[in-house]
Amino acid sequence: MKLLHGNFWCYKHYAKQYSFANVTDICEPMERELDKFGTLIVIIIFFIFLFFVIAASIFKRYSMEYRKNFEIVSQNTFIASFNIQDIWSAFGRV
Repeated sequence: MKLLHGNFWCYKHYAKQYSFANVTDICEPMERELDKFGTLIVIIIFFIFLFFVIAASIFKRYSMEYRKNFEIVSQNTFIASFNIQDIWSAFGRV
């Protein structure tokens, strides 16, 4: 509603459309359900994937620079799936 009040043109049309419904101007914050089990699971899965991306990227870079093993991506499925360099390259090609 604050956004509608700020834009007179939009609010004029909104008020005209919903004047019959007796809609009051109520600005309440959106509810966040951070105490639910599903929300916690989604956050945990996100951080697991983030950890996988960071670990695979570091391991690939370490293997290429210090071990001079340039075939690491083709040999290791984990690194091929999660390293950020290859993910970003594939994203750029698409």
